[in-house]
Amino acid sequence: MRWLFFFATLSLSTSVFAEENACITCHDLLDDEAATKWSQNIHAKSGMHCVDCHGGDPSQNDFELAKTKEAGFVGIPMPRTIPTLCGSCHAKEAKLFLESPMAEPLMTNRYMACVSCHTGHRIETLIQGKVGPTCKTCHSNGEPGLVFAKTYEASFSNIQKKKKALETAMTVHKARGMDTESIEHELEFVNNALNQARVTLHSFDFVPVHAHLSKGLQFLKKAEKANEHLRQKYEKRRSGLIFSSILLLMLTILLGWKIRTLPTKENHHE
Repeated sequence: MRWLFFFATLSLSTSVFAEENACITCHDLLDDEAATKWSQNIHAKSGMHCVDCHGGDPSQNDFELAKTKEAGFVGIPMPRTIPTLCGSCHAKEAKLFLESPMAEPLMTNRYMACVSCHTGHRIETLIQGKVGPTCKTCHSNGEPGLVFAKTYEASFSNIQKKKKALETAMTVHKARGMDTESIEHELEFVNNALNQARVTLHSFDFVPVHAHLSKGLQFLKKAEKANEHLRQKYEKRRSGLIFSSILLLMLTILLGWKIRTLPTKENHHE
């Protein structure tokens, strides 16, 4: 019954599949979780399609015609071809990986190179909190690989936490009508350093990774200094406003007292 529904759905309209991605439509009908994972990942959201990695013809409503050699169908890429495939967009990361000591062990039939860490159809970015657990799937506590991962994650997390605190402070400064360009300028360098650290992580060499994190920390300190300068400037402005308000109040009271002591017309006639 399920297959009758499947083929009936496929025959409804060829044009629908031509406009959409027939790969996803078919695999979704087959309850293939790859279709669900793909639709939620960052590559799908950026406009990529199944054909970009697997080849084939996504406009075909016949799965045999969609997977012909003439259509360039690849299927599951071989482990050794994956870095080149991913490197067509992520060139620097792929180059660093292929030159790293992890390239050979991660390009066997057991492991799938980039997919081993980033997964296949879900495509995960190893954000804060995920690097250590990912490396732990192969490395044990105390091993250099896991020490490297934990050290990187602790440093990266520290910078990111302080960066977020500065971004919050910057929002407050803007609400007070203050110019935050000096902080924004330094935080842009912090973001660049963190991105470089993420990319360089693919070398599995902590020396260049640490160098980028150190740069990020230096720019962060400059941003913190700029933030403190704005805070002090606001406090001075606030103190000046309070002083001016008190002075104005005193002058108002004095003026009121002076007016009350002026002789009235009645007093003048007497």
